[in-house]
Amino acid sequence: MAPKPVVKERQRVLLALREVGAWNRDHASHATARTQLDQLELFCRRTETDPLKLLALAKRDVPTLKDMVQGYINGQQKEGRSSRYALNVWWGVRSFLAYHDAAPNWTPKLKPVATDDTSETVPTTEQLRAILNALPPRGRAAALLLASSGIRIGVLANQDGPVDGLRLKHLPDLELRPKPTFLRTPFLVRVPPHLAKGSTVSRPRGYLTFGSTEAAEALATYLQVRRDSGEMLDPESPVITADGRGTRSDARFSKDGRRFMARKTLGFALRTAMEKVAPEEAHWHAHTLRAWFSTQMETAEARGLISRSRREFFMGHVGLGVDFDYNLDRPKSAEKVEELRATYQRCEPLLSVNPTRSEKDVQASIAKVMLMGMGYTEEELAEVDFDGLDVATFQSLVQQKMAPAEAAEKPKQKLVGAKELPGFLSQGWTVVTAVGPDQVVLNPP
Repeated sequence: MAPKPVVKERQRVLLALREVGAWNRDHASHATARTQLDQLELFCRRTETDPLKLLALAKRDVPTLKDMVQGYINGQQKEGRSSRYALNVWWGVRSFLAYHDAAPNWTPKLKPVATDDTSETVPTTEQLRAILNALPPRGRAAALLLASSGIRIGVLANQDGPVDGLRLKHLPDLELRPKPTFLRTPFLVRVPPHLAKGSTVSRPRGYLTFGSTEAAEALATYLQVRRDSGEMLDPESPVITADGRGTRSDARFSKDGRRFMARKTLGFALRTAMEKVAPEEAHWHAHTLRAWFSTQMETAEARGLISRSRREFFMGHVGLGVDFDYNLDRPKSAEKVEELRATYQRCEPLLSVNPTRSEKDVQASIAKVMLMGMGYTEEELAEVDFDGLDVATFQSLVQQKMAPAEAAEKPKQKLVGAKELPGFLSQGWTVVTAVGPDQVVLNPP
């Protein structure tokens, strides 16, 4: 008996059909095209039909088509699959029918089932801070960039089409010499057309957004760690790269030989940190960081700090006509960029992990929280002028708490420079928080 064809073989058969091939090629996104082809193949296999029969039913016998789809939905729910999973398969099929002007204006009926997940919430600012504290420099840089710019994880680690991702040249405010530094904050992030989900071959459209001051500090620290480990940074270097210590599957190599971090690996690293601090009822994943940005920007819109069109533009929704006004290839684009930067800057306090009205207040708050975390009480810190706290005084306060512990050979938190960081991380120390671009506080193994 001949073996059954595997999914990829069945998909190749479907793509050979003119109606399916044209629909698949016309998708705006490689990711969406692949996902909806999976859904069409799955539906046809489980209902023992094919795309041409579906088209015929949609054009001549809509009641029979509805019965088939509703029966599939009910069967999937009885087998324990979630309502969202079952319905998403139909949306993939409906996309194929809609491409041929044959999609019915109808939504299948759903019954709530036990596997439906209704607890997918956005973290609070305090919860996001806890997530960041559970991440090493690379994860912290990636998480803050996603949460403050609204870019999709696929922009940092693309897995659809040619291997690529955001590169340092796409952060024009970044200066690599003598050390990684952002000349301006909030810093500009240019998402090229081939990484923008709404871009098409016939109409390539990139967009721009911005990263926060906190993201700039985290990225600068992470890039310095990479440079100290021997990596030669240049404009073509990935913003987030595989570190080479894991398996080969952790990395993806572009045509020019650059090592990009695999999307699944980056997503797993972020999700692992989230699971350490998430409440029992929460369901967080890498895309939750983009959802956090969206939520904070909606709050900014409600306060009149940003218009809906600009908020959507920062999210990469370039199909709303906003890209016409802010297309970087048009005259006076520099003025438009600064106009957008000013808009983002008004919203930045809402995107801060330590929400305050000024950078000075942010640094004072961080210093006090760190010192209390090292064992100081409110009474002991009452005489400290946090508004005028300099680095030398802060280091002295840190050393006062660290010295007794070191004498007893019971290591507490340490304040180390970026050059020392790789050695401590290899010994099992974990990052608590960054202190400016050059130092971090670590927890012992």
